[in-house]
Amino acid sequence: MSEKWEIGLGAPKLVVHIKKHSGLVWQFRWAAGNYPPGSELYLLVGAGPAPTRWPFTIQEDLATLTVKQPVAVAIPDRTPVYLMFKANPAAEPDCLAAGAVKAWK
Repeated sequence: MSEKWEIGLGAPKLVVHIKKHSGLVWQFRWAAGNYPPGSELYLLVGAGPAPTRWPFTIQEDLATLTVKQPVAVAIPDRTPVYLMFKANPAAEPDCLAAGAVKAWK
């Protein structure tokens, strides 16, 4: 089953699964070709005034997030998480999905 996300339709529910002995790797492909020049995709992890920002590396049509095991497993279960996108450096960020971390033992 493929889920299509579109900016502007509200944030779908997001669950970030983190296993005790592994890190986190996510990849998103831009269906319309390459990501726009200067665009950003990132996860905001945590609540309050200073959430942790995990940026994706964007190369052409592929955005990749890699979080090493010690950093990933330090995030507590049920920590809020938001998938964010900025179309260019001057744009306001859009929340593509919102949810929480599910920490597995």
